[in-house]
Amino acid sequence: MFTASEKESRYKALRQALDADNLNAIILIGDTRVGPEFNGDLRYFTDYPVIFDWHVVVAFSDSKTSHVSNRQRTAKEGAVQKPFVDDCRGSNHFVADVAHLLMERGVVTGRIGVSFEMLPAAWYLYLKRKLPQVEWVEIHQRLMQIRFQRSQKNLTFTARGLLGRWQFEAAVKFIRPGVNEHEIVAEIEHHARAGS
Repeated sequence: MFTASEKESRYKALRQALDADNLNAIILIGDTRVGPEFNGDLRYFTDYPVIFDWHVVVAFSDSKTSHVSNRQRTAKEGAVQKPFVDDCRGSNHFVADVAHLLMERGVVTGRIGVSFEMLPAAWYLYLKRKLPQVEWVEIHQRLMQIRFQRSQKNLTFTARGLLGRWQFEAAVKFIRPGVNEHEIVAEIEHHARAGS
């Protein structure tokens, strides 16, 4: 629910992290948990709420961003509409598709940043096997430093609690028999974006 200027500010910081740590890519992994620590990296940088399964966003050093979503068509279509995504792919096998994406983009050597807290062990072993010349670098603490540097507008919204109030009011008005949870989420997001 952030503005275009906030999006650009966050992506500028992400690009700076890529440059500062000499990374060829950063892999952001998200699932349905939303939290202030490890779980929040993907949501913070993409404003994409994961409502089912896993999602992976790969930010490359050339400023391109790819999103590997779950196989549900609605999730893929929703991700395509996000302005931060240059390339969106559905996936039946996340780690294989992420490895393929990295190889397709020529990232087969050098350094790739990940949060080892979010990266499943089986994925890590698979990626090491498929990309043996890549050095895997813990990036979460650097991302947390970026996340702690909030813009004035972000702080204002947080302090006033406006986003939470708008979302709650929208949900109360919209919830009724026959409306499914995806429709409610869409209405809440629409309402919150219109008010921001």
